[in-house]
Order: sequence, then structure tokens, then C-alpha cells
Amino acid sequence: MADGHHFPPPWSIEEQDGCFVIRDCNGQALSYIYFKHKHGQRSVVARFTLDEARYLAASVAKLPELLVRQVGKPRRCALPHGT
Repeated sequence: MADGHHFPPPWSIEEQDGCFVIRDCNGQALSYIYFKHKHGQRSVVARFTLDEARYLAASVAKLPELLVRQVGKPRRCALPHGT
């Protein structure tokens, strides 16, 4: 791809059981951000709280918009999301 955009915007956030999934406009999963369901829940790995994970996912989903401000116009979505 000549323009360098492999994951076309806009990116969306989908909440699933125990994680947020960040997807590009074609539905490609770009990132999974895991969180713990309950405040006292123990886990082998450290996980974000629900609020921390939501904030991080929202920040990551904004990355294409931030890049547009610096680089220029992004490549548009080839297919409507969900197709």
C-alpha cells in the first residue's frame, strides 16, 4: 500500500467478555485490551480495571485521527463495517 495505511479508519471499540477489541473499518481486530470484571478479582496476569481499559481502548481508537492531523488524508474504508 503506497499511502502506508494498512488499517483504514475509522477504528471502533467493541466490548466483549473481559476485553475491549479495537477494529478497523473493515472489521479487522487490531488490539485486545483485557480487564478484570470485579474489583477484587485475582488473576495470574495483571489486568486493567474496566475504566482503565475503556480509556486505553478509546485512546488507541483515536490514533488514525491523530495521524491525519500530522500526515494528511487517510485511506477510506473499502467495505462498510459488518459486511
